[in-house]
Amino acid sequence: MGFAKDYKHDRQKDRQKNEMDLLKLLDKYEELRYSELKRELHVSDPTLSGYIKNLENNMERIEHFFKLDRRERWYRIKPESHKKVKASLGRHDAIQFIESFSNPVYSYKESKDGKKAIAAFMSLPLREDERKNAQSKVDGAVSHFLKAVETLLRPDKDTKFAVVVMVRKGITKEGSEP
Repeated sequence: MGFAKDYKHDRQKDRQKNEMDLLKLLDKYEELRYSELKRELHVSDPTLSGYIKNLENNMERIEHFFKLDRRERWYRIKPESHKKVKASLGRHDAIQFIESFSNPVYSYKESKDGKKAIAAFMSLPLREDERKNAQSKVDGAVSHFLKAVETLLRPDKDTKFAVVVMVRKGITKEGSEP
């Protein structure tokens, strides 16, 4: 029973990742043919058709259209969905970034009223003596940020607020080495 549940969860996670990859491609290239999506995503026809059906019909994020040849479908992000897609892609990137950490320095602080919390993760190749110093600095930064959040936000029970700052050493905005 546990294996089947884990397998289903892994398949759902793979599907979400691949659908995000499809949206990233359409965001980057604006319009792509079915055959180009299939080649870039390395998936079978039925798998790609399922992703497209979900994004087109269920989530209403993409649309198909035809150019000169009606045998070749083209796909693009619906203009009215572009902001939602950008937000989804940003959220996906932030989660992927956090999940990529191995052996992170981690700190979590909660406000006295329990309504606010701050968490920080930092992944650096550190020796044990450097790790203790980094832990102290991360704890201090989290405490400082929590104080700032407490003065800025007065959340009610339904308010949620998260900040993810992503820093990737050695990569410029264009994705090349500096």
